[in-house]
Amino acid sequence: MTKILLIATDPIFRKELRSLIGKCDPECQVVEEAGSIAEARRLLADLSPDCLFVDVNLPDGTCFELLEAISKEPHQLVIMANGPEAAFQAFEYNAVDFLRKPIKHAELVRALDKLRRYSPNEHLNRQLQLLLRSSQPKHVDRLILHLSEGIHILPLNETIRLESDGCYTSFFTANGERIVVTRAIGEFEHLTESGPFFRVHQSHIVNLNYVRKVLKEDGGFVVLDSGVKVPIARRRKDEFFQCVSKHSMS
Repeated sequence: MTKILLIATDPIFRKELRSLIGKCDPECQVVEEAGSIAEARRLLADLSPDCLFVDVNLPDGTCFELLEAISKEPHQLVIMANGPEAAFQAFEYNAVDFLRKPIKHAELVRALDKLRRYSPNEHLNRQLQLLLRSSQPKHVDRLILHLSEGIHILPLNETIRLESDGCYTSFFTANGERIVVTRAIGEFEHLTESGPFFRVHQSHIVNLNYVRKVLKEDGGFVVLDSGVKVPIARRRKDEFFQCVSKHSMS
């Protein structure tokens, strides 16, 4: 049985989520609820939950303030928020999953399944990923991806593009390999900050080193070395052309 402490401001939301968790997975049980950081800390002093389902915004601070205060206590985390802005920070705290409110049934099932499959090795893999990022703040040349069979160290200069499919992201490489991870594409947007990557569309990030053509048809497409055509979002067009121009001159 997975024991859950549910931490969220709205009691109606807590009641609905508690019921939904019980229906989705009888092996997961909400043993207690809290509506604030202070209340959660009092409960944690007496309880030993396996997992915290915690809302980002609480009346007396954010969930990250709570997590800093209890950082030495081993809890699995599922972090919830109204928007995607806190997703990256959530995974920096080794969250098992990030749920965007209103929470969809399929996404909750996915999160509960991850809780069952969580292992210390996955925690180590996340720590390796964070260590790699922190040791190379200006330029990341590899990613450590967690797969069911282990970890995959992916050289970014061999990565042609990333494609999103809901909570899954596919990496396509120059040697024809496709690597699928159970993480949203937004978690990899940091690649666009300093490398040759650009997010041309909500579902696509491309490596500018592999761009061969830009077509005007049907609103605009990028044609990559592999021959794949990737759509360009209208709002990203101007920025994309500026980025391509700068990259070609560097």
